[in-house]
Amino acid sequence: MKKEIKSGLWTQKFKDVVKYPYDYESQELFLKEASSILNKVFKYYDKYFLKFRLNERSKEKAIWMLHMDALDTLRDCVFLLDKKKHRTVGKLFRDITEVLDLATLFWWECKKHPTNLNKWYDNEIIPHRIFRQYIKKAKGESFYKTSVVSQ
Repeated sequence: MKKEIKSGLWTQKFKDVVKYPYDYESQELFLKEASSILNKVFKYYDKYFLKFRLNERSKEKAIWMLHMDALDTLRDCVFLLDKKKHRTVGKLFRDITEVLDLATLFWWECKKHPTNLNKWYDNEIIPHRIFRQYIKKAKGESFYKTSVVSQ
């Protein structure tokens, strides 16, 4: 049985959120729903926990690990929002975006040369600019300039 999402914050325009920042009832409902959704997604991804071997260096394992990191951080965000720590959450959203961009880079790049994936498994930091450069090269300058990646 599907559960209906009741909080209007899921679809509310940003300008309306700013206009009515003290709608605590909607915020509490949103956090409850977000927590429930994230827990379900986490359970789905968690079933792969024992699928990968310890020393495995596959792109699938790396992408799964990065997605689990993003999910854990989103769950932390829900906790922090409940504690009214909005500034910290804003910084964590950037981390989540960059982690998911790295997973995307591994997915696309590994079809030809898994150079950055191998570096990542060797504990080297892959700067976000590598992803931005890859997008610019693979998708073109016009796509890059109109995407969120360039901002």
